[in-house]
Parts: sequence; structure tokens; C-alpha cells
Amino acid sequence: MPEISELSGPLVALPLPSVQREVKRPCYFIVGKPGCGTRELAQKLAQELNALCLSPDVLVAQAVEDASSKWHESIVSSLTQGDAVEPSVVRDMIEDAVSSDAAAFQGYVVEGLSTSSDDLTFMIRLLENHPAHHKPILLNVTIPDEDLMRNCAAQWIDSETGIVYPGAQVVLSRKRWAEKKDGSDEEDEDDENGDEKSEAEDQESDEEEEEEDENASDEDEDERQERKKRKRGADMPTTELLIKKAEWKTIPMDVLERLIKRPEDSPENTAKRLSSMPAEEVNKVFDKVSPYQIVSLDASGPSDELLPAALEKLSEIGYGVYTKASLPKVLKGPDGGFRGASDNDIVRYFATSNLDSYEPARTLSVWGKHCPITFHKNGRVHECDTFENVVVFKGKIYVIAKEEYIPLFLANPEKYIATPPSMTNLKICLLGGPNTGKTTQSDLIANAYRLAHVNPDAELERLLLEGDLQGDWRSIKDRILMACRSGGTVPVDVEIELVQLVIEREATNGKSNGWVLDGYPRTAEQAKSLAVAGLVPDHVVTLQSDINSESIRTRERITPEAGSGYTPAISVLEGRYFSDLYDGFQSNYKQILSAWTEVAPKPEQSEEAVDGEGSEQEHQDADDSIRAKTADIDAEKTVQSVLSSIMAVVDPFLSKSEIVPPKALADMPPNPPLGATRSYCPVILRNRQVLVPGAPNMVVQYQSQYYYLSSVEAQATFVSEPQTFVRDVRIPPPRILIVGIQGSGRRSLVEKLGQHAKESKREIQVVHFEQLLQDYIDRAPVELREELETALKEDTPSPEMGAEVLRNLFESEPYKTTGFILSLTPGTTSKAETEAFIQSGLAFDAVIHLSVDPETAAIRKIKNQRKNQPPTAQAPQPEGNDEDGREDDEFDNAISLAERQQTRLSDTLTTVSSQSTMPVFEIDANRPLRPIFAQAKEKLRPYLDFRESLLSFAYKVTIKEAEKLLELGVKDYSPFLRYCPVSLSAGVQTAGMLPAVYGNQVYWFKDKAARELFIINTQTYASLPAPSLPVHPTVCIIGPPKAGKTTAAKAAAKDLGLVYLDIPKILQTVLNSEEITNRTYQRLKVALEAGQEAPDDVVLDAVRVVTAQIEGQRKGWVLDGWPSTKSQAEGLQRLGVIPHVVFSLEIDELAVIARCAEDYIGTLSTGQPELNAVDLVEAQYQQFFLSESPALQSFYATTYDNMQAVAANMSKWSLKTTICQTIRQSIKRRQEYHDAVSQSAAAPVNGVGINLIDMEKRIGKFGDYCPVSFVEKEALVAGALGTKWMAEYQRLFYRLAGEAELAAFLSNPTRYVNSTVSLPPHLPLKKTATDVKEMFPKGLELQGYCPVMYGDGDRSLNTIVPGDPNLIVEYEDKLYSFCSEDALMKFMSKPWLYTSLTLPKKLPPRHAPININALPIVGYLEQTVATIITDGLHEVGKLKPKYPFKSAEESAVEYLALYLKAHNKKAPTWLRESYSKRLTQYRARCELIEFLHDAAVTKKTVDAPQRDKDFDARMSEFIELGTGRRVLPPLRGSGKAM
Repeated sequence: MPEISELSGPLVALPLPSVQREVKRPCYFIVGKPGCGTRELAQKLAQELNALCLSPDVLVAQAVEDASSKWHESIVSSLTQGDAVEPSVVRDMIEDAVSSDAAAFQGYVVEGLSTSSDDLTFMIRLLENHPAHHKPILLNVTIPDEDLMRNCAAQWIDSETGIVYPGAQVVLSRKRWAEKKDGSDEEDEDDENGDEKSEAEDQESDEEEEEEDENASDEDEDERQERKKRKRGADMPTTELLIKKAEWKTIPMDVLERLIKRPEDSPENTAKRLSSMPAEEVNKVFDKVSPYQIVSLDASGPSDELLPAALEKLSEIGYGVYTKASLPKVLKGPDGGFRGASDNDIVRYFATSNLDSYEPARTLSVWGKHCPITFHKNGRVHECDTFENVVVFKGKIYVIAKEEYIPLFLANPEKYIATPPSMTNLKICLLGGPNTGKTTQSDLIANAYRLAHVNPDAELERLLLEGDLQGDWRSIKDRILMACRSGGTVPVDVEIELVQLVIEREATNGKSNGWVLDGYPRTAEQAKSLAVAGLVPDHVVTLQSDINSESIRTRERITPEAGSGYTPAISVLEGRYFSDLYDGFQSNYKQILSAWTEVAPKPEQSEEAVDGEGSEQEHQDADDSIRAKTADIDAEKTVQSVLSSIMAVVDPFLSKSEIVPPKALADMPPNPPLGATRSYCPVILRNRQVLVPGAPNMVVQYQSQYYYLSSVEAQATFVSEPQTFVRDVRIPPPRILIVGIQGSGRRSLVEKLGQHAKESKREIQVVHFEQLLQDYIDRAPVELREELETALKEDTPSPEMGAEVLRNLFESEPYKTTGFILSLTPGTTSKAETEAFIQSGLAFDAVIHLSVDPETAAIRKIKNQRKNQPPTAQAPQPEGNDEDGREDDEFDNAISLAERQQTRLSDTLTTVSSQSTMPVFEIDANRPLRPIFAQAKEKLRPYLDFRESLLSFAYKVTIKEAEKLLELGVKDYSPFLRYCPVSLSAGVQTAGMLPAVYGNQVYWFKDKAARELFIINTQTYASLPAPSLPVHPTVCIIGPPKAGKTTAAKAAAKDLGLVYLDIPKILQTVLNSEEITNRTYQRLKVALEAGQEAPDDVVLDAVRVVTAQIEGQRKGWVLDGWPSTKSQAEGLQRLGVIPHVVFSLEIDELAVIARCAEDYIGTLSTGQPELNAVDLVEAQYQQFFLSESPALQSFYATTYDNMQAVAANMSKWSLKTTICQTIRQSIKRRQEYHDAVSQSAAAPVNGVGINLIDMEKRIGKFGDYCPVSFVEKEALVAGALGTKWMAEYQRLFYRLAGEAELAAFLSNPTRYVNSTVSLPPHLPLKKTATDVKEMFPKGLELQGYCPVMYGDGDRSLNTIVPGDPNLIVEYEDKLYSFCSEDALMKFMSKPWLYTSLTLPKKLPPRHAPININALPIVGYLEQTVATIITDGLHEVGKLKPKYPFKSAEESAVEYLALYLKAHNKKAPTWLRESYSKRLTQYRARCELIEFLHDAAVTKKTVDAPQRDKDFDARMSEFIELGTGRRVLPPLRGSGKAM
């Protein structure tokens, strides 16, 4: 018998059940101002996402209608008396609904809670204490108060249904009805003409699409429509996409007549309700969820746009339709029932009855006829008698035991099917003759199902060997020994007690799911005793064997090693020879079954026997009342085959394989779900590691997947033990065959493919069949070698030789491991050899046939032969045409050989096509090598470049099929959602529109090419990490005139796919939205009609309205030249429009003037040159830089840290590249932040646009100090200023000291956040000299000496150094002075080290400070400006500046003045930088004279080709300096030039 350790493979290969992934359902909380449309949004959103709507109105209406509701009586009573439902009752109803099974499965939408403290506290409790399977999402519906009051005042309500209609819809409906009444149909005619025009355009577009799609036969109509819609959307101007006109439906006349106004909708009442909203209390709700869980919606537009906007934004964060629950559905049988129909017929009926469009056929679930609810309730498997109660869920059919169970299943089916079905309380008896493997199989079965393995032989032997036994075990051992000493056998009652003790012991060890009796009982008496004790098996499995079977008999031969002293133990129960044992078993088998029949109770219900395969034949005893199912299994099979057969008998939930009959092959779906080996034979792949395509007529279905087998024997093997061949499938190395006649370029192609494989880092051997044959002959015995060489020369080798050579190639190293590309010519193989190779069960992955004309092959062959001939001396040419004749003969012979080889190759390929399923690709080899190689590489991509995806099966589906699969839950969205994984591999997030299915998921692709690439390279793209949440950047580009804002904004918008916006376009968009009745449109129209400039508040509202449109939200936007003032930026902040990045284009005034002059000349022809007038542009430049820019930049830099200054004097391309790179970096940082926050991890906050003021309010427990430095080093290190080294964790912010500290915090935030150490109660604070004066009479500690210098030193007098009065720190209400900044920082990090110092009694004398203002003028200058003047004079002396047309003295004085201005440390930074630029320009002009002099000396001033390239420009500059023109630009605001 083999060891148990050798049998671990079969156990691992068992299809053990695994718990399904628990799906988290989102719960949506909608908050907003009263009257902004939250109620309608909640109802529509719940309906769209199959969620429960938990608004007070809906819950109250449901309670009123449902008389069985526990709230029915109280609510009806309150409403009857005219009272409102108490808010506490509503909260209780919502809480009950939230905890229901339906809410757990479908998710829910909570809306309608008031802003009272009780309701807000209740909402916060729901957000904080939500169940683990819920994910809260907060929808914040915003609208300006003025717009809300206007909308409420204009809206009407249906007095009967309670439906609210917007005022614009009511006005338009009344207008339409009035026109119909008056008989006016001009507008209808206009509409018809417009429709006709649109239809004509559509028809023309359709014709163009049809021309493009002539060859797209595999593309469905809906895919073409989707593509056309995308194309038209792309061609449509961006301005048109932003216009969201409300297309109101006409309200019926009877509804219009009963519309009324509500008093609460008046502006006064609306304003009163708005004033009562506690803003601070509402903000507490937002603090309970992460920012990525908050979705903001703008309700100022048409109400119909609110739901699409919500769905769009929810989809972007991975919710919405992606987490939509698929609802189960009850299936009804025919009216007449299923009389006389078999179970298979009934399942087929339910699989295809009442299918929706594009719905695939349903299949029976793994539960079969067993009820999942019964199993969930009591843990017992219950098989239903009929198909009366049937439900379909996610394409699977479930049978329910009772009708009252159906509502439970419909409410939450996942609750009952989350735990896969498994057999419970299994009772198995495994019998068989000697050496049939009973113990091995019993052990495997026991481990697989957590059963107690009861082997009386082994237990008796253990009892006899163990000495220290207690209790019942001791009693049984004494009784056994007593029986043995008296010469008798072990009493049966003792054996039964032993079995019971073993079962109890194993149950305490976790094996409490039943038991398996190993080879017991052996007699009828033992069987009766087991039955009396209640140990009657449910299954009796007999391992049958032939007494003469050599494989069985050899199992008993145990040959101990010599000298080991080992003697096989003789069982107390079995001690007879093999034949006696075999005969005894056969005679006792019937008696055992009869004994159980006599004693066993009648079963509650009959159970059908399970049909077996092959030699597995189930049978019943003569008495039909026997409880146990019996089965005979051939014990001579492999261990795993026997194990699979046993499991098929005892486990009805085990997936079984079924041969697809020939009639059913025609009914298979067009893209059947293929199994783990795709279309290759799994048996050959497992046994021989060879890819052999299966035959199309040999199909087996297993676990709802199809497998193709290559032969009848392989099919039978797979059916008997399918799990063996579908687990741990490995792709063998590539084996490619290249065939072609001589002159086809076969060798060159093989070498080229080998080189390509090497460049792709694949170790593939390049092999030529001729060399393999020669190696085979060289290895042959000497007596056969000559015969083989002769046969090879005469082209008569035996078929066996070629087949053996190929077989060795498959099975020998290194080819077996690395794979190979084999080159083969027809002269080295024959049809017989090909047949022998195919019959051996081997196959190549692919065959490349290089097809070439004989003439072309002959020419190539002759050229190659002549090229390879050694050079010889030219012999004298004979007279006549003998040479030409020899060439003709050579050519004819070459053609004749090529034709013979082509005929032989044709026979070989015909044999391959007719007798195997190897793929053969024919390539035209009459062309040069490069196109041949390109085509061959393309054909072999799945086998070489994408080999890891060779067994992956992905297939196309239409859009409607994919949407139906997702709607029904038959397939799930992939981790990429609707994004194209092929585009994501290139770093671009592109929405997909063409679907494909892989596994249990649907993937979407941007175009057909991407989908095809995914299908052949599935593993590469499917294994990519899930995409981050999409970030649609919002960008503002500001700057002075002529800085290039518009050019940069348009270029960035085009490059990044953003919506380009500027103020004129935004205002025009609002004006075109005539039916959006909000105050923005009205006020803008009034201002423009009056000829006035649009007020800032109107422009602000217009920006908010336009940027809130779906197109801008979907793509992102870039705003050109706005905001231009700090007040405008603050207005955008109030409206919630926060740009991710604000670019400030900086350019000097001189460049602006130059650009202005250039544009001035270009606009002379337009008649509007005043727009580029220098004075006007200069004034705008000065206003921007001096008045607006500093405050605007400071606002964004100090509030959101999103200001980016960019030099605008670069080229357009460089400027666009810089801006786009910065935007991409911003997108990446925000994605990393959202990913980390969504996973409850620490996240860096640099560049993510969090309000710095809010950030300071939520600073962590370490305040401004670095938690890493404090925990690791016990040092108070202040965190770096700004957000560069800041992190967020659990909604709190932490400052870090640097990059290393930030990385440590991000890797393990809990180590620092949950650390037991905390900041000391007193923290050091820096103080200024003014602060110290105000704290008088408090003095300095240590008499003003530096504590750090003294404490860290040797405590000598040299370490007693007075502190600087400007370097003061307060700590523990004491002041300390320090001698240097470094000493101060050292004290700040660990102040407790220096607070207990004591100065010696003897102190060094102090140095009295001297007032610098009291010094003489020379001393004063020496202490203040002497250094900078000396440096300036040194520069003058070294440079010796000489400005053109000025004296040396003037030049030196001007240079020194500029130097002092540029290096004045007390001047503002911008002023120093301005003078530094002027100093650089002055120095360059001083160098003009030397440059021109050198050019004149070298005589490079005459001929243009010899002149320096800069000579002309610098000469012109020199001449201009002498004309008296302004040579330096004026200072800002001075108006004076140097």
C-alpha cells in the first residue's frame, strides 16, 4: 500500500467548497435644503439601483397599506385624528428597515430626516454604527438660497397625487395646450422640419458608418449605434455639450386644471425654513464620513438632471450601478403541472421559459433540489420532492421547500446561499476485500468531510500498545485482554463500545460531521449490534476486486528490510490468508446488508440511487426499506479515481461531469464557456504536458464549463475523475513547427523567430530536423548506423525513426523545459512518419507552412549555392553555349526537386489536417523575409508573446447581452468597472464601450482593437491592478495680459481632454439655457440688455452653473483668465468651486511690451489695434502685478496650497508641457490620496487641495510636532510648514519632519497614532524681545546664559556663554536665552534635559553691548554697509565696466548702484530680483564693446558667412544705445528709465 503522504495530491485536488465573497451594499444618505428635490431624487435613485427607499413618506404609506405591519395601527390612528406621525416613530421605522434582510441585500436610500438635533444625532448614529456589509455614501444636494426660493415659489403640486411640477414645465405645458386650442401649429412645423433635418443628418452619418463597417461583420448593431453616438458627441462643439436645456414633457390638461400652490412654497416660508437650518450641526454629519464618500450635487438646474448627475458621480467612485443588487424572480410552472415529466425535463423547462431578451438559458444551481433555506435554518440537507416553489437568482435555479420560505429568499437570497451546500452528519461504511485500499480511502474521505475515521483494527492495536489508559478506555482494554487470555475472540459488544468511543474522541478533535467505518462490520452479528446501537450507515460503499488480480495481490507483499527486526503486526480481527479473507468477505457481504435491514428503522422518505459510471454500479438490497445507499466501485483504479467515485456516491453537491450528446452539440451556445484548458485536451495536457486540441465532437460539461477531449479513451478518463485534470493546470513550453520546401526561407525565418524570442527574454531552442536525424544516427549502434545513413540518403527512412526523433524532442532536455522552434523540410519526413507522430499522441502548438512557387524556390536555392561556393580561379570560357546549357539544366533540376518536395509536403499537411486538430497557418513565402517574419510573428503571438494567456478564455458579447448579464447578476463588473484595461496599461483612463466576458466578469474596451488584444493576451491585462478613482481636474490659469493664458488653456484642454472655459463662453452658455429659470439667467440678461458689465456675483453664479454640468464634471475643465481678484476667488470658494491647481503665468514687463508690439502690428488690418495698445496693456500689467496678483496668489497658496507659478517666457510647447505635467501629477496625488483613504490607510495630503484652515482644526494629538520623531527619538521636532510632509489618518492630520518620517508614518500609522506616549503638558514656545518686555518682571533663567552650551559642554567657564536677547524660549513658565539658532532648536527638541542645570558661583565677566547708533560715522558705516560696498567695489574693479556711449566713471558708478540695490538684504525679495535682472542686463551691454572689438580685430566683420551669428544683432543693439532710446525698462510704478 502507498503511504498516506503520497496521497496528499488527490486530497488537495478535491473541489472543496469555499465561502463566497460577501458583497457590501452601499447605503445612501441624501441631505439638502428643504424643497431642493431630495425626495424625488431618493425615490428615483432607489428605483434605479434596486434599493429600498427609506423616506418618511414612503415608510408611512407602506405601513398604512400593510395591515400586518407593527406600525399600522398607530400610524393610521394618528392620521385619522389629523395628527402628524411622531418623528421618533419615523426614526424607529427607518432603524428597523435598515436592519432588515432586504436592506442588507438591496441597500437603501435614507432621505427626509429633518435638521433637528434628534434627527441629526440619529443620522450620525446610522453613519457610525452601520453593519459591516453596509457602506455609507452621503449625497449632498446644494442650491443657492435665492434659486431655491425662486424654484419653490414657481412650482405647482398635483392635489391628488402629490407630484410636484416645476414652474417652467407648467408654463410651457399651458402654452402648448393654448396653441393647440387656437389651432396654431407653426411651432410643430418647425419641430418637424428640425426633426427631418436631424433625420437626414443621421441618415447621412449612417451611410458613412455603413461604408466604414463593411468588413465589421462581428459587430452588433447596438455597438455601431454606441460608436456613432460617441463619435457625434466627440464632433459636437464643447459649448453645445455644456448647454443643458430642460426638455419638459407636456402635462395632461386634467392635471393642469387641478394644480395648486402650497403656502409653504412662498418665498417667506421658504426663507423661514432655511434660516432654521443649523449649519454647524449639519456639518457634523459630513465629518463622520471620508471625503471620497461625499457626493456633491447641484440642484439649481433642471430637476431631471439631478438623477443622471448622481448616477454619474456614484459610478466614478465605484458605486451606483456597479453595486446594484440583482433581484431574484419566482418561476412558475405550466398550468397543467409536470405530470410524468422527469427532473431533467422540468429543469429544462425552467431553464428556457419566459426568458427576457438577451437573457441566457438558466442552469440548476449547485444546490440541485435541496432547499438552501432549510440548510441555513437547521444545518440539515433537505431534498425537495417536487418543483413547486422555484426561484431564479443570477441565472441559477433554486428549489424552495415551502411556499412561505419564498419571501425570505426574495428578501435576501445571498444570506441563504453564502455558505455553499455540504453534506452534514455523513455515515459511511467502506467495505471490501483484502488490500483493496479501504484504509487509504477512509482516511481521505474523513479528512475531506471532517469525519471520524473508525478503524477497529488500528484502534485495538493501539489499545494493546498503550499503557496509560483511563476510564472507559481502560475498561475496554481489560475486557479485550481477558477475552484473549481465555483463548476466545473479542466480544461484539466490546467492539461496538470501542467504535462509539472512537467517534466521541474524534468529535472532540473537530471531526464531528459524521463517521466512516473502515472495513467494518465483517459479520451479520456485528452489523446487527451496530444497528441496535444506532450506528446505521447512510452509504455502504464496497471496493470490489478480482481474487486473481495481480495488482491487488501484490499490495499485501510487505518485504521488510534485512536486519530491521520489523515484523508485520497481525490483526486481532483479521488473521487469515488472502484467499480465505476474500472468500469470507464475499460470503458475509449479503448477510451484513440483511442484518441491517432487519434492525434498521423505516426511512422517512425514499431516496433515489445515484447512477454510476463504468464499473461503479449502485444496487439496492431485496428489501426496499433499507436506509443505506449501496455502491460497488472497482478497487483496481487509481487512488484518486476511487476517491472521486466514492465522493460522487456520498455527496450529491459534488460537481459531476457529463458527456454532451451529439444532438446537444448543435444547441451549444455560440461562445460556450470553456474550462481551464480552453479547447485543448485536459487529459493529454496533464499526463504528457502537451497541447493537443480536442475534437469538436468529444465534449464534456463539468461545473458549467465545456472541455474538449482528443479521443474516446481521454473522454472516459476525464469523466471518471474530472477534478484531477482541471486543477493546477500549467502551460507547457512552446513547440512550434516551421515547414517549407528548400528555398522557402524556412531556416532564415526560424533563426529570426529565435532571435525575437531571445529579445523577449524567452529561452526557446531553435532546432533543425536534419540535425536531429543526424544526431540520432550518430547515437545509434555501430551495426545500424550505416543502414540508417543509407536510408536517409535514399530518402527511405522508416516511419518509426522520424516519430522517435520527434518524440525524443518532446521528452528530452533542454527542449522539454524550454520548448523549441523546429525547422522541417519535406525531404526529411514522410506521410507515414507524420501518421506515426500523430498516433503517438503528440502535437505541435502551431504549424507555419511557408508556401512558395517552385520557380522562386529554385532561384533562391541556386543563388544560395553559388554564394556559398569557395572562390576559384577563373577558367577560360569555352566557345559556344555549353555554359548556358549547364545553367538551364541546373535550374530545371532545382525546379524538379522543388516540385517533388512540394508534393510530399502537401501530402504531409493533408495528413495533419485530416488526422489531427493542430492549427496550420499558411504564409506566402514569395515575398522578402521582413513581411514573412512580420506575418509569422503575428500568427504566433498567442503561442509565443502571449503564451501565459493561451489557456485563458475570453469572448465577445454584444452591448445588450453584456448589460443583460450584468442586470441579472449572471456576470459581474470587472475590477476595472467600465474602464478599458488596455488603455489603463498605458496609464490612460478611457471609458469602454465594447464588452467581452472573461471568467465571471464583464470587461469593457474603447474599441475593437483593444478588445482583440485583450482576448489574445487576457492574463496580462486582467492581472493589472484595479484603477484608482477617476479624478477630473479643475484648473484655473491666471496671469497678466499677453502671458499666453488662452493658448496654454486651450492646449492643456486638448491634451488632457478637458472642457475649455472662459467667461464669455460661460455667459453665452447661460444665455442659451433659456428654460433654466434661475436668477443667474434673469440678472445676466438684464445687465447685458442695459449695456452694463456683468456683475461679479452674476459671473460667479454662471461659473458655478456651467462647471456643475455633467460634461464638465465628467471630463474636468480649465478656466482661462479667471478669477482675477481675491474677492472673485473667495466667491468661488463660497459656491464650492475649488480648482485643483491654479497656474499663475509670470512674465516680465519687457516681454509683455514686445508681444504687445508684435500683436499690434498683426491687428492693424482688423481695425481694432487699440486692444493691443502699449499704454493699455502696460496699465493692465501694472494693475495685475501690483494690485491683484499678490493677494490672489496668497489666497490660494495659504488656503489650499494649490498655487503654481510658471514662467511664461518659454515656448508654447514648453509651457503646455509644464502645465500638463503638473496637472497629471495633481491627478496622481489625488488618486493616491483617495485610494489610501478608501482603504482606511494613512494618506499624504500634499497637493490634494484640502482647506488648510479646516486641516488645522483637525490636527492630530501631536499638534505641530512630528509623531515619528517623538515616538522614535523622544524629541519634540516641529513638523515642516506647508503640506509637503503632512499625512491624514482616520480623519486627523499629522505634520512630519521630512521625507523619511513621512514614509515611516505612511507605512505604519497605528504605531504612532495609538502609541501610549503623548506630548508633555508644557511645550516650549519661542518668544520675541517684545514678548519678553511685556512679561516683565519675569527674568531669564541661568542669568541669561545659554543652557544648551553649558549643559552639553564640560561645565567649564568656556561653556558659560551669554544668550542672545532675540533668541528666547518659554518652557514651564520660565524663560531661557540661547547663544545661537542651533542651540535654540536643540532645546526646543528636548527641553527637559536642560531645566535642572545650576550655574557655578563664579561666572565669567559679561561683555557689555555697544549701541551702534552711538558710534562715529566711520564706525557706523563699518558695522553696517562696509561689507557690501567693499564687495561692490571689488566687482567693479574686476569687471571694469564700460557702458556704450558713457564714460568709465559713469559706468562704474551706475554699476555700483545697481549692485548695491540688487544685494540689499533689507529690500523686498521682488525688488532685489528686479534689480538683479537689471544688473545682469547692464553687465551684458558693457560686454558689447569688447565683443565688437574682438570681431574687428579678427576681421570677421566684413563677409557675412565669416561673421559671428550674434554679430548683427549685437551691433544693432550697440547702435540703438547711441540713439538715446530707453535702454532699461522702468521700475514698476516709477515711470523712470535709466
